[in-house]
Amino acid sequence: MNFRLFLLVSASILANLPLAGSAQAAPCRPRPDRFAVRGHVTDTERTGIAYCTVGLHDASDSTLIAGTITDSAGFYRFDAVAAGEYLLRFTHLAYEDFDLRLSVPEAAGKKHDAILTSRSTEIDAVEVIYKHIERKAGNYTMSMIGNPLAKDRTLTEALKLMPGIRIQDDIYTVNGRMASEIYIDDRLADPKELQGLTAEMIREIEVLPYGESRQDMSARGAILRIRLRRLANGGYFGSANVGAGVRGDGFGMTNVSVPFGIRIGKFNLYNQVFYNFLKQKTHEIRESDYLDGIPYRIVSDERGQDRYHNITDQLSLVYEVSPRHTIGLSGSFGFVSSTPEARSGGTRYDAASAEVPDGGSSYTSVGDVTNLFMQVSGSYRYRLDDAGSFVRVQADYLHSRIEKDYLYRDSMALQSASVSQQTFRPVADQLKAEAIVQKHISPKFELNGGAIYYLFSTEQNQSVHTDGRFDAEQSSLFRHRDEGAALYADLSFNTGRFSATAGARAQWDDVRYFTRGDRWRQTDYWRLAPRVSMTYTWGENGTSSANLSYSRKDDQIPYGQLSPLAVRQSEYRYAVGNPDLGPAKGYDLGASIVLREKWNLYYNFYSTSDGVQDLNFQDPDDPRLIYTRPENCGERRTHELGLNFTASLRPWLYVNWDVIGTRSRYGYYGQYDETWGMTMYLTNSVQFADGCGMNVDFYFRTPHHAIEYRHNTVYSLSVSLYKYLFGKRLYVGLECQNLLVNTNIVEQWNREGTFRTLYRNVSDNRFFGLTIRYTFNNFRGNKGLSTTSGLQSFRNEYE
Repeated sequence: MNFRLFLLVSASILANLPLAGSAQAAPCRPRPDRFAVRGHVTDTERTGIAYCTVGLHDASDSTLIAGTITDSAGFYRFDAVAAGEYLLRFTHLAYEDFDLRLSVPEAAGKKHDAILTSRSTEIDAVEVIYKHIERKAGNYTMSMIGNPLAKDRTLTEALKLMPGIRIQDDIYTVNGRMASEIYIDDRLADPKELQGLTAEMIREIEVLPYGESRQDMSARGAILRIRLRRLANGGYFGSANVGAGVRGDGFGMTNVSVPFGIRIGKFNLYNQVFYNFLKQKTHEIRESDYLDGIPYRIVSDERGQDRYHNITDQLSLVYEVSPRHTIGLSGSFGFVSSTPEARSGGTRYDAASAEVPDGGSSYTSVGDVTNLFMQVSGSYRYRLDDAGSFVRVQADYLHSRIEKDYLYRDSMALQSASVSQQTFRPVADQLKAEAIVQKHISPKFELNGGAIYYLFSTEQNQSVHTDGRFDAEQSSLFRHRDEGAALYADLSFNTGRFSATAGARAQWDDVRYFTRGDRWRQTDYWRLAPRVSMTYTWGENGTSSANLSYSRKDDQIPYGQLSPLAVRQSEYRYAVGNPDLGPAKGYDLGASIVLREKWNLYYNFYSTSDGVQDLNFQDPDDPRLIYTRPENCGERRTHELGLNFTASLRPWLYVNWDVIGTRSRYGYYGQYDETWGMTMYLTNSVQFADGCGMNVDFYFRTPHHAIEYRHNTVYSLSVSLYKYLFGKRLYVGLECQNLLVNTNIVEQWNREGTFRTLYRNVSDNRFFGLTIRYTFNNFRGNKGLSTTSGLQSFRNEYE
């Protein structure tokens, strides 16, 4: 047996003699823009593997850049590696090959260990996943370079197949928690930006199910950080996307998006242009029972349509002054216009369900809405060391101006019509400045901290004319100003098997608001929100883990809920704000167990007190009208248990299945209610052949209810087919959303029990769409195809 092992090792050394020789060459002085990459290679028993070949490859095309072999204890080292994206390939005749992805300089200074499996051990499809996942303190990062999950898929298709991630109605969740922030590199992004990107444009995706202390207390939730691929000089990537779709009720959709990135010398530019047109139609049947006094019912047929245009341009420019200094500038511009229209006709019935002759009504509203916004930001980043530590300062300014003009016409049988005009002119300005520090204290400790200052201001003018006369009682002015600052820090600890993060955010807010006819109101909020997350991993390559987390969450009050201005919603409904609102208080607990990167059992507990709830009230002047007003009255205790299964069942079949059970206890004004429910997500991706496949998504949710609200069972089935043509540059996709779907029914009532309303959405929700995408990528740019096969080449590359 020893003789056989000797032959295997000898053959390995002879096969890689030039690389071995280069590794044993006298060390040369690294240039300032070069970095060290090192690690330890062991077997499953944590014993070092001697004379294992380690190749450093270009991640874009697997070109060999340099190589070495491990020493007698299994350690290896590359002393002078240029910035870029790389693949470390570990080969040994007695073990299965193993690959690691890394980015330099981010990976510099860290150990990149590899655990090799004996060739006598059978390897299943789960290794396709775990080779690309790194977990730490409850978070995980998935590399997309060379990942089979990214092959022939868009970014959103790949996200749907990642562990714990769900996308439903453009809402992203991770382990049941809503994703409150999505970043592209260091920039906060709109989820619509993701639709134009392909998975091969992405370097890695970091998933933070429990967020971080940097987040505002009112926006705590999961975080997705999407990092674009680094380009060589002259490299570029991009795509031109055109989509169109129709629905059975006349709904139409057209969108065009063109994301493009390029590197020229020290400049990295990214731009995305997006245009979207919607012709949307809605159709609802509303049945309202009024039970106060002599009971009666009003049945109304409500139809609406909206023509919606949206054009947005997002530009980001990064200038690498030197390997340690980087300057970033970004800006966005957007214009949105819509012309919403609504018509309804109502019929009144008495208690005996007989039609009342004079109980008919009609209602029409026509609107014209425009929104013009612009955003500019700048940043400076200084890299402190080769281990990935940095300091970044950034500032961001956003200006938005909205114009809303509505014309309402109401008429009752045997009465003349009433016409009213309502105009809104909200103007918003937001300024935010931040300093961020990330410091690798040691191989075991890392500190992330920062300071934030922000100033938000809003002014909203509302003017109302009724039958041609100015209505001073309904017209008003509302101003809102929120000035705040925060300090935060997260300390991470990692020993390999065990990792933990503990942190806190201290936040101060000075909130002031004014309504014409009322006094200025001012409140100071001082809040402290701690958080902690702990993870223990085990198994080969850390494919199994257990996590516990806690985070404090105190909601902020959006200005729209503070403004007492009445906003009409339909013939019988309008909404008002509440100037006396305060922030809700609560906390979240989380736990999860991941087994071999296939099974993920997770538990979430949410507790909220003084929660803000939109309650229903009857207008005292016209009991037919129902209005909503937010109140600090809600209590919620929710237990959520989910089981997620993510795997490649076959080389051509990826699945991501989720089953979630929920139990909630709601309370307000001394009334309590409990509800149970179940939600199921089934995502399946089938690849018939290279460049051809199908995606099938199924969603199911049992009846669920909350305070003064109940929704019926919901289910939907969506199917899409795609084919790549012309060397995979052209993508053609067909999709059918809601191929099978049921009617949505919503029931609402008020606390006093004087009315109850039932809404039935009878629109045809089946949607058929076509997407055509042309992709043009050249990640290597002007870089030639070359390998370093000997000692002289190695020295020239790193001298």
